[in-house]
Amino acid sequence: FFPGGYRLAAWSDDGIVIVWDVRSGRALHVLHHEGDIIDMQVFPGGAKLVTLAANSAMAVWSATSGKLLHRFDVGAHRCVKIHPNGR
Repeated sequence: FFPGGYRLAAWSDDGIVIVWDVRSGRALHVLHHEGDIIDMQVFPGGAKLVTLAANSAMAVWSATSGKLLHRFDVGAHRCVKIHPNGR
C-alpha cells in the first residue's frame, strides 16, 4: 500500500506492476519492468516506487504518472529497501 491507504501496487513475476485505486477498483498505471520482478518498495510519501528484477535490473517509477524515471543494473541483489528519508 501507498501512504494514505487508497493506492496499492501489485506485481507479478512476468515484469508487470499494476498500481490500483482501491476505492474504485480501477487500475491507475500498468508498469512494464524488464525481467521477472522479485521485489518492490514504495518511497516515503508515495510519489515513486522502485522495482527489482531477477536479471539485476532496478527501475524507479513515478507513482503519479507511471513513467519510468531511472533504470540501473545493480548486480546480484535480491531485495529493495528505501531509507525513510527517501534515499
